Amino acid sequence: MEIWKIFGSLATVASLTIVLVGLPQQIWLNFKYRSTGGLASLLFIAAFITYTSWSLYGWTKPDYFLLIAQTPGSILAFILLWQFIFFRDKQYNIQPEIKSILKVLYPKRNIYVHRIEKYIPPDRTIVVACLIPPSHSYTNPPLSDVSAEQYTRCLSQAAYLLVDKLLKDNILAGCPYQVFIDLLKSGQLYYVDLKVKYRKKVNKGEEFILILAGGKIRSVDKNIFLEINFTGPVQGKMFFNAPTEPA
Repeated sequence: MEIWKIFGSLATVASLTIVLVGLPQQIWLNFKYRSTGGLASLLFIAAFITYTSWSLYGWTKPDYFLLIAQTPGSILAFILLWQFIFFRDKQYNIQPEIKSILKVLYPKRNIYVHRIEKYIPPDRTIVVACLIPPSHSYTNPPLSDVSAEQYTRCLSQAAYLLVDKLLKDNILAGCPYQVFIDLLKSGQLYYVDLKVKYRKKVNKGEEFILILAGGKIRSVDKNIFLEINFTGPVQGKMFFNAPTEPA
């Protein structure tokens, strides 16, 4: 047997091993979790172009070693590209008002509250729409439904928005608005005594509503504590701390 045929056969087997073991496993994981989170789309675009180019070269030459080794890769890379489109995170527009407040603390992709449905000043109440992208997860393997940590982040972001409006309307007195913004930027705002009861599961990628209502206000030293009752997929109470001056 000629030496070039031996190396050609070895190269074909090695190439097929990568294609038929690595790519199908990634396709299965994407399908299982219905997400392509953490994967670089440019990598698979480049893989599709490379495999397809070599396949076409193998067809036209003809070179059956190239043809057999590269054609499966072209097909599987195309399936992966289709998954990037089909399983991509739902795109939504964040209201400019929300973005202007929360962007000082969160990157855009981590802002889960994207719309204020209603704000009722006399009741100190805000109604917000939230959405967790399917690719976002705190667990491995990823969960298909919204996790406790993600509900907590939604509650934090909604609480920031409620306090922001209450301060602007002079309903929550004692904390200057600029101090609130400075504390937000430095990450010094927080909540305490969070009590949560889960009412129903929500799938990631599915919009859900949270209602936050401000209750009693009490001052302790240089801190204002606003009681906040919330309901939605989760229900409970927490106290939001708004220091009257930076630490």
